[in-house]
Amino acid sequence: MSMKKLLLLSLILGLQHIVFAQVNLVPNPSFEDTVACPNSTNQVDRAVGWYPSRNSPDYFNACDWINGLLGVPNNTAGYQHPQSGDAYCGFIAYLRNDPNYRENFTCSLLNSLIIGRKYKVSFYASWSGKYRLACNKIGALFSTVNYDSLNNSPICNYSHLYTDSIIVDSVNWVLVEGSFIADSNYTYLSIGNFFDSALVDTIYPLPSSIAYYYIDDVSVSEDTTSTILEVPCGGDAITYFPNPVKDKLYACTDTNSLFNIEIINTVGILMLYCKAKSINTEIDLSALESGIYYLKLNFKNKSSSMHKLIKL
Repeated sequence: MSMKKLLLLSLILGLQHIVFAQVNLVPNPSFEDTVACPNSTNQVDRAVGWYPSRNSPDYFNACDWINGLLGVPNNTAGYQHPQSGDAYCGFIAYLRNDPNYRENFTCSLLNSLIIGRKYKVSFYASWSGKYRLACNKIGALFSTVNYDSLNNSPICNYSHLYTDSIIVDSVNWVLVEGSFIADSNYTYLSIGNFFDSALVDTIYPLPSSIAYYYIDDVSVSEDTTSTILEVPCGGDAITYFPNPVKDKLYACTDTNSLFNIEIINTVGILMLYCKAKSINTEIDLSALESGIYYLKLNFKNKSSSMHKLIKL
């Protein structure tokens, strides 16, 4: 093969990689880019694009080699090499003497999420181990509100991704990942613990006081494995997703033609009724048992359509 053909083939393969690669919507996902080297605790805003949104999370970077308090791998919170690069962030997820104390940090996504699309979310977490207390509910919360040090991210007993298990590995990085369907044009992402102390499980052999965690390599990208079905009804396109569904089902139309939605079991009993809300409707199916159901879409012109729905 000639040199020109080889170069052309390399260019094509490179372009295909660009086209099909998943784009990470998180700026500075591994915290490498800095405004300045950290020289004190409470300086998460020295990582470009990130800022505190509740109390005082920390920033650690290998550039702090002078006093080492904010360096890596050794620092004031413990000892850990980065998952990648030369930096990571850290925060208090739970404080025994003040159970509702939290430290969260936030970034503005490179692009807002698109309603109805499925996104994959992940980050790496490592327990510092220095203070011995450990907890679960380490997570990621999306919002349309720009939470910051003046307008704190909430303790809302919810986040789009969180750990059910208690992370107690201080040697390795633990991957936390999951997917969800965007129900809003979320613009901001916050990392932390967003649950009330009554819902947080802890392990704290005495003496212990603080559940402290390191975070690295945060990622948000569109998940192309989502199932979206287009159903033509009377000339109007109805999109409902996901199917199979776990908790939330979404129905979207290009017009206001959809009137209501019924969920019917296999013996014909109406299990759930939901009146359509304009062109985008969210249906909470969390109370339904797992199994096969029928989704009945009723339209304002009095026509209807029936579709098989699998509840996980």
